[in-house]
Amino acid sequence: MRAWQKLAVLILAGTLCAPAFGVSLAQESAVSGETAPLRLAYQSVRGDIRREGVYVVDAPVTPPSGPPAETDITRSDALDLAMIDFFTWATDGGEAYFTAFTDPNRDGSMMGDGQSVLFRADPAGDLPQSMVRASDYEGARVLYAFMSGNGERLLFYPSPLRPRYWYSYELQTGAITPLLETENAIFDTRAYGPDLSRVVARCPPDIAPGNALCLYERDEIRLIDQRDNQPLIGRVWWVNPSTITWAYMQSDGSGGAIYTYNVDSGARQGVENIVTQAYAPSRDASRVAFVLDGNLFVQAFGDSAPPLQLTNYVPELQHVGRVAWSPDMRWIAFERHTGDASQVWVVAADGSGAPMLASHGDYPASDPVWQPLAG
Repeated sequence: MRAWQKLAVLILAGTLCAPAFGVSLAQESAVSGETAPLRLAYQSVRGDIRREGVYVVDAPVTPPSGPPAETDITRSDALDLAMIDFFTWATDGGEAYFTAFTDPNRDGSMMGDGQSVLFRADPAGDLPQSMVRASDYEGARVLYAFMSGNGERLLFYPSPLRPRYWYSYELQTGAITPLLETENAIFDTRAYGPDLSRVVARCPPDIAPGNALCLYERDEIRLIDQRDNQPLIGRVWWVNPSTITWAYMQSDGSGGAIYTYNVDSGARQGVENIVTQAYAPSRDASRVAFVLDGNLFVQAFGDSAPPLQLTNYVPELQHVGRVAWSPDMRWIAFERHTGDASQVWVVAADGSGAPMLASHGDYPASDPVWQPLAG
């Protein structure tokens, strides 16, 4: 998700390219029987009034001799979309969903009379269809949303209303039901399991004060982890029906860790003694990609060997931002920030080649999200 408040990050572009690497892997995919290419979405700002959209390209790609063939799946001049906030794919990749700030003043900002709208988008590029509007909730202007663990519901809350209410939007039926009321609606520290019967969130003070995570299941609350001097970093992920991941950092910045936890067996593994700026677990929760000192690394959970470094940037000049695993777990897409701009690049997760540019080189790009494979 790309919140409108997100700060710009500073980096300088590298020049790593690998034409032969990209071709050989494409040939390998053809031999293995894969017919549909992987597709990667990213957000990009275009035009004089800085309209933001989500663009989809085939990836991985060889270093392009010209601009990549993009599909803008959020384009709708009639809706005056000014700023994309949340974006996700349906679990089968057949549809996409996003929230956008509609701006009737067409000034590219959120200072006008606009509001957030939740849309359904067609990957082929047909006009998006509105699902929920912030104005449906009196006093709200912004909608925050994310996908539930099983991909059957979108969870959202209208802001700046207080107390804040979470709602569930059933994708098949369009039914909207209240989910919970909370004074703290920070979605990054809350993760819902596949059928919404399990929730991982901060513990109530009477269970464990401080930076503690609990599993809420039916009428039971189970303490998962407590680290009073280590605040959470980034989001809590519900990776599959039984596994979650989260990251901590020492308050003084001297250390940290990323953990994976099986909520059924209680098994826990970690990648420790790191301070990460961003991270993402693989789909099977066996590995984690993370940013350390501005560069991208991969390590298996529970592995004591040094992590595999996938980029070699000078942090003061350029650095890696958000990261995302491809659905086949062979590729990692990442933001590479340079100066006041950014691009989306793709690199093999096993370190077998150099990063390849995936986004349009003439425009800023961020927030990579892979389209899931059908079936």
